[in-house]
Amino acid sequence: MIELNFESIRNRLASGLPGETAQRRMSPSVRLTKVQQPVKGESMESSVLITLFPTSGGLGTLLMERTKIGPHGGQISFPGGKMDLQDINTEQTALREAQEEVGLEAKDVEIIGSLSRLYVPNSNFWINPFVAIIKTEPKWIPNADEVSSLIRVDLEYLFSNSIKKRRELQVNGFQIDAPYYDVHGHFVWGATAMIISEFESVCLR
Repeated sequence: MIELNFESIRNRLASGLPGETAQRRMSPSVRLTKVQQPVKGESMESSVLITLFPTSGGLGTLLMERTKIGPHGGQISFPGGKMDLQDINTEQTALREAQEEVGLEAKDVEIIGSLSRLYVPNSNFWINPFVAIIKTEPKWIPNADEVSSLIRVDLEYLFSNSIKKRRELQVNGFQIDAPYYDVHGHFVWGATAMIISEFESVCLR
């Protein structure tokens, strides 16, 4: 695996994004439910934060298991959520949500780039993924109302081919072939898997 550090990832993010080509590698065979395509004036903005921090294995990031509430209840995701009226931009949304959900203070974070926007039919949201660094891993403070558990994972493990698998799912009467990441026994699929796929492509190119 290519040796990764904060500056190498910053530079790779600045050199362009693979976008949909990379996202589709981990896309379910059918991306459905409520809305197939964004409806002008009705879709909403949201953001997630991919937070990078030093670990004994190099660099790590944080995923979280959501409580079983809402359209994505029980799923694994990066910290994040919908844009509020008081948010100046989607970057601020990512920082605010990370503080609310896992206790990450904005003053300790440096955003070094972003990934491609991704539309989620199930909730009619656009996801704006941001990549941030923190020099020292903080004491995470999960919000019990929104977070069921936290999952720390080294990038070397997250990007290994051995955890990429496929599963057949029944969703709304449809059979779906779902690529996923088996992250320490957690089923990471859908939009989160697609975001990881693009991030992996950026980091390893």
